[in-house]
Amino acid sequence: MSGQPDTSTSNQINQTTQGDRNQTIGQVYGGIVVYVSGGQAIINQADGSVTAPAPQPQSARPLGANPYKGLLAFDETDGDRYFGRADEIQRLWDLFRNLHNDKNTTRLLPIYGPSGSGKSSLARAGFLYQLSQQSLPERDRARVAMLVPGTQPLSALATILARIAEDDQTPAQKTREFAEELSLANKDEAFDGLQRIASVLPDIQTCPLIVLVDQFEEVYSLCEDPEERRQFIANLLYAAQDRAQYVSVMITCRSDFIGATQEYPELNKLFSTQGFLVPIMQPEGLAAAIAEPATQAGYDFDPATVQLLIEQTRGQQGALPLLQFTLQRIWEGLKQGEPPSVTLKCIGGVGGALADEAKQVYESLNEEEQKLAPRIFVALVQIDDANVVTRRRVTKSELITSDSDKPILESIIEKFSAPAVRFLVTYSTEDGGDIIEVTHEALIRNWTQLQEWIAECREALRQKRKIEREALEWQQQSKLKGYLLQGRPLRDAKEFMQLNASNPNTRLSSLAGEFVGASTKKNKQDLFTRATTVFALPITILTPLIYITSGLLLGSWSLYQNDCRKFVLNDFLLDHRIRFGGKKELSGLRLCDDNNLSNIDLSIDRLDKISNSDFSESNLSGAKFVNSSLASLSFVGSDLTRANFQDSLLQDVKLEDANLEQSIFI
Repeated sequence: MSGQPDTSTSNQINQTTQGDRNQTIGQVYGGIVVYVSGGQAIINQADGSVTAPAPQPQSARPLGANPYKGLLAFDETDGDRYFGRADEIQRLWDLFRNLHNDKNTTRLLPIYGPSGSGKSSLARAGFLYQLSQQSLPERDRARVAMLVPGTQPLSALATILARIAEDDQTPAQKTREFAEELSLANKDEAFDGLQRIASVLPDIQTCPLIVLVDQFEEVYSLCEDPEERRQFIANLLYAAQDRAQYVSVMITCRSDFIGATQEYPELNKLFSTQGFLVPIMQPEGLAAAIAEPATQAGYDFDPATVQLLIEQTRGQQGALPLLQFTLQRIWEGLKQGEPPSVTLKCIGGVGGALADEAKQVYESLNEEEQKLAPRIFVALVQIDDANVVTRRRVTKSELITSDSDKPILESIIEKFSAPAVRFLVTYSTEDGGDIIEVTHEALIRNWTQLQEWIAECREALRQKRKIEREALEWQQQSKLKGYLLQGRPLRDAKEFMQLNASNPNTRLSSLAGEFVGASTKKNKQDLFTRATTVFALPITILTPLIYITSGLLLGSWSLYQNDCRKFVLNDFLLDHRIRFGGKKELSGLRLCDDNNLSNIDLSIDRLDKISNSDFSESNLSGAKFVNSSLASLSFVGSDLTRANFQDSLLQDVKLEDANLEQSIFI
């Protein structure tokens, strides 16, 4: 039994795959389908002609191209090879059609199920493909806007709406305008931005907007701004309830995140009253998903092989991507003349194929690449407060900590994203950034080596993500001082930064390091201000107090010039010595192990010379010695990561066993 709509019609969906894979715009005009992605439109005419890139030369092999998706979800271009879900597609279509036509209901359809159950594929290759074959009642066409929320769901929604309104892939000004509209509440405190924007789209009365939010769980797993999350959900609900019926909404969501929707009772209720639970595929559906694509591509599986694959799939968590990955390997074996039974035995069957292939790719890396690979994959996972591990999208720039790492990192990404494996997927955003993510969470669950890497630094990863999220918020708010850390959070962040400075898997990003440094500097400035500004005291009391305080502070320097003592050298003490002591030189300091001098500024602008001092085993990460005169100093065993010695004069300076990673000496 086939699991997709009748494909005898000549009207097929075609879509380019360049650009942001998380956003798609489509218009369905009965017999004409227009998809825009990556700036290129592909139009299927009603007469069956297709405007598309030139076809690639046919392979000389008797078998066609590999028809299986592996870890990638089926999308709206794959409807003609999406089998085994015919009943689910029809039920989903009927449910959506009834909601779409009912003015008295909320036109929001949740599609939910566990990871690997095929939610995205059902929505995109199933429902959207069906929409291209069959019009909604009293509508000859419909707009489809598909997005993945990411860290900023409101911005993602604004971007896709701006692209529709402007017919432009990079509408920066309109995106900002729409983002503001979406964040504004009306006089009734309702967020009606999506509805207001949709109402002014051309032909909206006859061409309604269908918003498909794929991987809806990201509004909880990636978006850390509760207000943006609230506004995003409120916009969807308001537009879906409006009696004008301009907007309908469909979301796909992992079932383990349904509990999080309780924060929004109206949304939570929709999961139980009109949600669509994606069932596991029954044997007949699995048989169609296995055999039908192969038949189309020129090969007929024997019934025994199909039955064996069904048996091996039964009971597997996230079974569908594992099955598709196995079928990819079987097809590659067929290309080499290997029968399916031989390939299955070599790869260890369904489930074993994924882990074995990932292991082989890792073992093919050279020594430098193997050292860097854990950093990449650990950065690509997210761990929530319940210890649930999910995939995470990052920019390539976030992974690069030094220029020397860049070619090694790119080589690793290239090998893990090669067409033969596709464990990683990369794509570019409209601002020119390169995004990387794990193709499917099945890799996280099944690759033992990756699970071990995560286990080694699980708690540190959680802390790292928290600090980096706060750093990102600081950056997004134009680095305003009000978003800097203080008190206990700052102490925890500084301690984390110190403990993980030499661990490439958990070391803070450069932005987070800058954030902690700026927080530390502001904290010291606040301390200095509080210590030297006592306006409430009469001048007769204030003047002697200043002299007494200054004398104590200046006298404290002598305590550190003979015996090794625990000493906190910070901007406050340094400024006080310069202002009241009249000296811009440090000399004869004998500091103890484990002194935290991170991000201290000892540049020429503050000090003329530093000499005859012992900084051994101290934390000087991010310290500045720009244009300084440094003589007879010991940094033995110190942490000097990201320290800046640019244009400094170094005489008799000991750097044995010091961590000089990313330090600047030119």
